[in-house]
Amino acid sequence: MKNKIRMGVIGLGQISDTHINGIVDSHGGEVVALCDVDEIRLEEYSHKLNINDNMCYRNYKEMIDDKNVDAVSICTPNDTHYDIARYAIEKNKPFALEKPITLNREQAKILCDMCYSKNVNHMVCFSYRFKSAARYARHLVQSGFIGKIRHVYGSYYQSWANSNEIPLYWRFNKSRSGSGTLGDIGCHMIDLISFIVGDITEVSGDSGTFIESRREQDGDKMLLVDVDDYFNALIKLDDNISGTVTSSRFAYGRGNYQSLEIYGEKGALKYNLEKEDTLEMCYSDVMARGCHFVEVTIPDEFKMSQMQQFINIMNGKGDGLAGNLKDGYINQVILDTMLQSDKERKWIKINY
Repeated sequence: MKNKIRMGVIGLGQISDTHINGIVDSHGGEVVALCDVDEIRLEEYSHKLNINDNMCYRNYKEMIDDKNVDAVSICTPNDTHYDIARYAIEKNKPFALEKPITLNREQAKILCDMCYSKNVNHMVCFSYRFKSAARYARHLVQSGFIGKIRHVYGSYYQSWANSNEIPLYWRFNKSRSGSGTLGDIGCHMIDLISFIVGDITEVSGDSGTFIESRREQDGDKMLLVDVDDYFNALIKLDDNISGTVTSSRFAYGRGNYQSLEIYGEKGALKYNLEKEDTLEMCYSDVMARGCHFVEVTIPDEFKMSQMQQFINIMNGKGDGLAGNLKDGYINQVILDTMLQSDKERKWIKINY
């Protein structure tokens, strides 16, 4: 490795901490520039990270144009992803992009085609691909350890929206977020299923909104919530695999809970995440007769951090398991089809 990869971070909301901490902890990366429209937040982060004023930007184009920045992390709200990523591609600036990559499949297709035609290094931050238990589960499934897969059941639950006191900010606004819990957290479970098991081919969706209006952030006016508070879907995959994807931001008592159960003809796996990621297995007739699952130790070879992987990609040493714009496009097509299915109240085949 030569010089450190000099990273700029665009958008200093909550998710940016994951990027910043990952870059700081990486081997071969450093944060050299920051960008945010909020001057107070920009000043706060610049002091915390000891970033010079001349490397603090309010305009993302100026940061991307800076030749002292090797690559950028795009950590902004969903409605800005397309414009920022497109500009980065046009300027041949490598980028790590938060999910979902755009608001719809049309935008996602444009980004995907542009990026691969120009061969710009990039990563889409489907962050749970970097949980060692998920990576090990993928290895076990794809090696045939549990035989032909029959069912996959994925759930992702949070509870932070379960209060009338939470104001209406961008995650509750369809024009800015694209969808609610589906695009916010459901997309992660959709990607995990695609990553570990295979492509989703058909869906039947159902959603609802519990709190239909919320107070505006800087006033007393009540505004309409026009996105889903929960989203559940029946799914089918290749090779006659059936399953479900369920997600909610109203699951009382849950912080950041994920569960993925995979049942094959010769065994079963259960990936779980709350405070730590774990993997349980049932893999013999004796265990099956006793309905017995055991937690397994994850080999070190399956451990990898998200931002370290991006630094590796920048240095031509990626392991091929990080999300990319092709994965982001596939994910967006599934999101759009699930929303269409919910609206039309019927099964719909995925048309990639």
